[in-house]
Amino acid sequence: MDSAVIAALVAGVVSLATGTLTAWITLRSARDRARVDQELQNRLKIAEARLPAYAALWKCMGKLSPTGSDPLPAQARSQLDAALRKVFFEQGAGLMLSHSALAQYISAVERLNDPTATDESIREDFSALRTQMKTDLNVYTQDEAGKPVRSGP
Repeated sequence: MDSAVIAALVAGVVSLATGTLTAWITLRSARDRARVDQELQNRLKIAEARLPAYAALWKCMGKLSPTGSDPLPAQARSQLDAALRKVFFEQGAGLMLSHSALAQYISAVERLNDPTATDESIREDFSALRTQMKTDLNVYTQDEAGKPVRSGP
C-alpha cells in the first residue's frame, strides 16, 4: 500500500474518532445541561411555595420574639402549639421546611411542650428556627446567620 493511501486512511480514522468524540461530548453536555435546568426549575418552584409557608409559620411565632417579656404559661404554650400544628399540617407549611428547618422546628416544639423549659429557652429555640428559615430563603447568608443582630447583653 502506498503511503498516500495509508495517510488518507489514518486521517479518516482520526477524523471519525474526533467526530464521534465531539458528538458524544455534545450529547453528554446537552443531557447534563437539561438535568441542571430541570433541577433549577424544581428549586424555583420549591422556593416560590416556601415563602408563603414560612410566612404563615413566622406569623405564629410573634409571641416568641427574643425581646419579648410576656410570660408563656401552660395555656399560652398549648395555644401556640395548636396554632403551629395547624399551619404545619393543615396548611401544609411542614412540607416546605428544609431539612435543617425541620430539625429546628421539632426541637423548638419539643421545648415548647416541655413543662420544665424556661420561657427564655423556648424563645432561643424559636429564634434559631427563624434564623434557619431566613437562611433557607436566602435572606441571610450562612456567615450572617452566625452573627448576632443585637449588640450588648
